[in-house]
Amino acid sequence: MMLRRLLAAAMLLALAGLSIFASAPNILFGDKVSAKTVSVNPKDLQLVCPGAFYRSGADTGLAVNSFSQLGSSALSGSFESGASSTLKVADFGGQVVGQNPSGSVTSPLTITASGSELTQGSKLLNSNQLQLVNDSRAAGLLAAPCLKAESDFWILAADTSVGRESLLILNNPGSVNATVSIEVFGSGGKIATAGQEGISVPAAGSTVVPIASLAPGLSTLTLHVRSVSSAITATLQQKTVRGLVAAGAEWISPSTQIGNSLVIPGFFVRGVKDASKLRAGSADYGDISPVLRVFVPASAKVNATVTAQVVGTTAKTFGTVVRMQVAAGTVTDIPLNGLQDGDYSVFISSDQPIRAAVRLSRAKLGGKPATDFTWLQAAAPITKPVGITVPGSGISKLSIANFNKSSATVTLVVNGVSHTLTVPSNNSLTVAVANGASVVIGSSMPIEANLIVDLNFALASLPLVDYQNVGSAQTVLVR
Repeated sequence: MMLRRLLAAAMLLALAGLSIFASAPNILFGDKVSAKTVSVNPKDLQLVCPGAFYRSGADTGLAVNSFSQLGSSALSGSFESGASSTLKVADFGGQVVGQNPSGSVTSPLTITASGSELTQGSKLLNSNQLQLVNDSRAAGLLAAPCLKAESDFWILAADTSVGRESLLILNNPGSVNATVSIEVFGSGGKIATAGQEGISVPAAGSTVVPIASLAPGLSTLTLHVRSVSSAITATLQQKTVRGLVAAGAEWISPSTQIGNSLVIPGFFVRGVKDASKLRAGSADYGDISPVLRVFVPASAKVNATVTAQVVGTTAKTFGTVVRMQVAAGTVTDIPLNGLQDGDYSVFISSDQPIRAAVRLSRAKLGGKPATDFTWLQAAAPITKPVGITVPGSGISKLSIANFNKSSATVTLVVNGVSHTLTVPSNNSLTVAVANGASVVIGSSMPIEANLIVDLNFALASLPLVDYQNVGSAQTVLVR
């Protein structure tokens, strides 16, 4: 009995102690630290140029996974310098090779604008490269913009059928290795094969991926490239060989647009009669007919109904209208038949978000090469002034398209001289621009534009890309 009373007393004392401890006031030593918001400046604007054409198979053309760069490409660009801004052109080893975004490019390099008080964008810095290849195993005109490193890319263009080669060029300007995965989509949906995951791109290095190793023998493909650990750039190099004859080549830039309404300017059709004769002589020339490639993401879950209007720039240039359903998660090539020589733009509407591109081919009997091609990706709307530098060779024309319900007033500044243009609703216009010119284009409403380059009847295209790193505000505790 006595023991039971002692235990009860002990428990009461313990509970009383807990009550005292629990009711004790909070004790704070020193002043309370308040959070502060600080502005973080955007990182320096850096562009990566892929360098010269990649030749596969070494000297014999038979060596597996052996790639070397052939010749050099001509670099064109402009830099709007400020009082405290600098420009550095360096190879992937970090060696400075120039202070100007122009010259000759063999291997990949970076162009970095640093310390600039000017707003980032293509007005501050833009650059592109152009190369005419006329080799026994490759022939064609290739053009590509230098790109800002990112971690996610879509490319609508690959072809691995007989006589067609697609090489994915991955460049890593960073200081750590990148690990890349590639999703491949075809006309039947996603294609799952070995080798699509864990692709290594070394720091300050490049990796070339033959798409035929992932999806052989297919003519209608879309690629989704993702990178972790380090931002990269991705450019597709496509070439065509018909028998033993090299018959076209191009660098293909990533797609930037997905939506229900897309615009593809610069659809300049040439050589229709020669193309018809070549197709009649051999089925291997079937791909010199223009096609619209459409990819519907699997997230759509339902078929997309796609309508494309091909609109000529004049009343005498008759276009066409095509309409088709495309299944979710698949890629479809829609023929654009019956067009005559002329300048067109393609206006696309869909009831589901899509990506789209157009394959544009040229043909000239007796030409060297006799055929060439390019891929026009859906253009990004221009909502603020965007700059581009015209290559130093060939004949370059700017195609400006307006998919709005009213006319657009466009301001075109060429080498500092301003011009005002009017682009009618649901139409486009073509403007010839001089070699090497610095061009800035702005508009009263969103418009789209592409630059088309012709050289000895070979052709290439350059999208207008507005590069920008964005600053931010961060909340930190400062003691």
